[in-house]
Amino acid sequence: METNRTERKQENKKQRLLWLDCWRGFAVLNMCLYHGLWDLVYYFEIPGFDWYSGLPGYVWQQSICWSFIFLSGYSYALGKNKFRRGATILFAGALVEAVAGAFGQEIHYGILSFLGLWQLLLTLPEDWLSREMRLRSWCRIGPLGAALCLGLFFLCRNVNQGNLGFESLKLITLPKALYRSRLTACLGFPPADFFSLDYFSLLPWGFLFLAGYFLSQYRAEQRRDAADAADAAKSCTVRGMNGGFGGISPAEEGGTLGEILLRRLFGKSLFRRRGRLLAWVGRHALPIYLLHQPIWMAIFEIAIRLRR
Repeated sequence: METNRTERKQENKKQRLLWLDCWRGFAVLNMCLYHGLWDLVYYFEIPGFDWYSGLPGYVWQQSICWSFIFLSGYSYALGKNKFRRGATILFAGALVEAVAGAFGQEIHYGILSFLGLWQLLLTLPEDWLSREMRLRSWCRIGPLGAALCLGLFFLCRNVNQGNLGFESLKLITLPKALYRSRLTACLGFPPADFFSLDYFSLLPWGFLFLAGYFLSQYRAEQRRDAADAADAAKSCTVRGMNGGFGGISPAEEGGTLGEILLRRLFGKSLFRRRGRLLAWVGRHALPIYLLHQPIWMAIFEIAIRLRR
């Protein structure tokens, strides 16, 4: 039995997309660094980080949010036991909010609560669409669906501030009647007295999640077509969750767009040597997220006490 369990774990590792785990790992480490500086600036009030509160810090924070949510949508389409995973993430989000509240920090509808709730809401319609529509036809709308969702995300980016538009561009002012309660805040319409240190509502961030989801469905269709062609030609073996861009090649040949981008950014040798570390971080994103803030706080507290 132990041998079978080991074999299943090895097979699951083979089926994972290395480039996706690496990108997620990079996003997680980037987030940990950002939160570490947040603790120094706002909790311990260490001077010398004026840029962090300005435009550079905001762009950095937004790049982390965008990449993390988009990759979460991409990963969701590839995963199994989606309902259980969504429930686990939602429970983790509730735990974070409860612990933060115990220490006097207000967090409502944080990133984990958003990801867990959105995955639970998406599970039922996804199952229905898969049954009622041909899966291949459903997947082929991936590029159009991703483009449409990205457009809706940009259009609704300012919905939390009471209007449709993107950043400083305000197109339409929304009715104030929408912004009533804690429940409407979950949807994306927070009342004037609503406050949260970490706030990700269903709108607009759900559209960014769906953009990653649609793109992943399209790539899954490409991988299936490539697998069929490979089986017919008997020239290569394509594993279910590995593939290239356009004409699909095995992951061993480095055919995926994500792998190409990583190698261009970090170099082939660095990707081969350090990619496993990033992939490990990406595979354990949830526990790292839950533990990184207590670890940062302990490190900074000890360092400050030692300096005294």
